Amino acid sequence: LRVGHFVPEENMRPEHYPGVRKDLGEAEGVVELLSSSDAKRYHGRSEATTRRVEADKLVKVIEGKIRKAKKKNECVEQLTKELEEAKKKAEIYKKEMGDMQVSSRTLAAGYTALPAGLELHGRIVILDAKKRDMEMIECGLDCLSRSPVLGAQSARGCGEVSGIFKVLVDGEEKKRIAIGGYAPSKVDVFAAEG
Repeated sequence: LRVGHFVPEENMRPEHYPGVRKDLGEAEGVVELLSSSDAKRYHGRSEATTRRVEADKLVKVIEGKIRKAKKKNECVEQLTKELEEAKKKAEIYKKEMGDMQVSSRTLAAGYTALPAGLELHGRIVILDAKKRDMEMIECGLDCLSRSPVLGAQSARGCGEVSGIFKVLVDGEEKKRIAIGGYAPSKVDVFAAEG
């Protein structure tokens, strides 16, 4: 199987899209739509974040003390106990945060992407094709059609693709496979495959 790059007819640079993912509290009325338990978790997030960050800092400080003590050939038994205790606390605070561990404030303030609606062209060549090879390619295209997103930033609507693949055997078009739309692929058969 030889898969070529899918590229536009003319070279172009991806465009920069500015924008920042906002926290729930920055959009008016959104927090009020949460269930009472989710709202309570959301409001407790700041305190939980502070505890987790402080615990992680303490682990790093103790690890630094242990390194220095080892260089001086000093006893590290007490520091090792403190480190174990600090790691346990840090782990407890991480578990408390659950799915709130990712901070939206640390995400990039923009991203690059190819412009929407851009037509890309490429080829997939099967050498010494067997019947099952084409079946696998069709299955793969069908899976892509049902979930037609490639690349990053899909949460911002990037990466949705659709396309038409012409199946040629010895230069003759046998099938046309259309993909995209979160739906099964559509296959038009023009001639019996050889």
